Amino acid sequence: MSAILASNQIRFRRPPPMSVHPFLRHSICRRPAGVELSSNALDPRFGWARCGDRQYDLVTAVFVINVLLSLDDRLVSIRAAACLVRPGGHLLIAARSESAVAGEARRGRWGQFNDGWVSTPGKGTFQKGIPTAEIGWFMGAVGFQIAECALRLSSDVSWLLGRRSL
Repeated sequence: MSAILASNQIRFRRPPPMSVHPFLRHSICRRPAGVELSSNALDPRFGWARCGDRQYDLVTAVFVINVLLSLDDRLVSIRAAACLVRPGGHLLIAARSESAVAGEARRGRWGQFNDGWVSTPGKGTFQKGIPTAEIGWFMGAVGFQIAECALRLSSDVSWLLGRRSL
């Protein structure tokens, strides 16, 4: 049976000084037996901090790593997503590009923080433009090979599809 897992949201609610406790929300669809939806968090505070016994053909981390405050936090989130991919399955990572975030930071006069920007200080929101090369590094760090893909996205998005070896 084929399954898809999508991670689609992270929120911060702390103003500087920033410390991050991110969470990922996942929507799960199973075929052909119908549709199953659930919401889970990859953070101990939300009760689902380690890989379960289910694995998926495709796991997506879309606009996740570009809102995490540090390289370590980004790697933790990608490792959490990667452990959900079955052998031979795929991991899609997409993030806002460096040029997209830099342009918004300039127009919005965002303040620099760590390797990115605080976009709304009162909400403690953070943005970092992620180059494709950095996404490639994450793929390698979790043992995935870059896979060919005909997907075409805006230049505002950096992305790669990785494949877990059998």
